[in-house]
Amino acid sequence: VHTIEMSATPIPRSLTMSVYSSKDIQRIIKKPAGRIPIQTASCSTDAPVFKFMKGQLEMGRQCYVVAPAIDDNDDAGLIGVNTVAKRYEEHFAPMGYKVALANGRMKDEEFTEAIDSFKNGYAHILVATTVIEVGVNVPNATVIAIEQAERFGLSQLHQLRGRVGRKDYKSYCVLVTA
Repeated sequence: VHTIEMSATPIPRSLTMSVYSSKDIQRIIKKPAGRIPIQTASCSTDAPVFKFMKGQLEMGRQCYVVAPAIDDNDDAGLIGVNTVAKRYEEHFAPMGYKVALANGRMKDEEFTEAIDSFKNGYAHILVATTVIEVGVNVPNATVIAIEQAERFGLSQLHQLRGRVGRKDYKSYCVLVTA
């Protein structure tokens, strides 16, 4: 063997490699020990998401919320991360839960502070754009709600869903659609 290539999200990459190259593809089909399948559901309103998240938060777990854009765009019908964060903060802050915000336009130190507050358990909910798609590992996070999920591709949804289920806790992905 001269080269080993790996992909954590092999959907588009493996397909391309199998069509356009002569490489042998080896699949690892076993999950890491203790991993439980992630349950995925969809809904079209905040009420069931808020209720479900509250239950997880009461059990000491944390939650991700993903928005499709940084700014609202009425012409395109996109909801921005700040608008989403405000909704979640208005609902959960009175219960004592802290909401952190992360997006790619933030200064490095602000972004790091938001991510670290979530990783360290100070923030209970992290509302972010897709910047959390890779490199964020919070085993205590058991829910990811993806706002306007119809705006994302299959590979991106798969990658985002991979933010939860990183420990032996039952985890959930909620696709919030218009």
